[in-house]
Amino acid sequence: ISKWIKTFDIYFKTIGDELSKDLYLGDSDEWHADETIIKIAGEKFYLWVCIDSETRFVLSWNLNKSRGSDCAFSLFKKASAFGSPKSIVTDG
Repeated sequence: ISKWIKTFDIYFKTIGDELSKDLYLGDSDEWHADETIIKIAGEKFYLWVCIDSETRFVLSWNLNKSRGSDCAFSLFKKASAFGSPKSIVTDG
């Protein structure tokens, strides 16, 4: 999987950038954010994701070794490029 991702990531990034510049999130009033633990080469990481509830578009994500509030704030700072929702739904 890793080899496939390295081969095609630039291609999908280009497509994603093209599609996201035309994406209108002005009517979106809710974002969903969550983190999950994944292991990479036996090491534990936290994958943080923020998505728009209306379009299911991934607004931002980050991968960190820690689960601190600075990681959550970083996630929302990146997502704020798409505007600001009326509410954010998390699992706690």
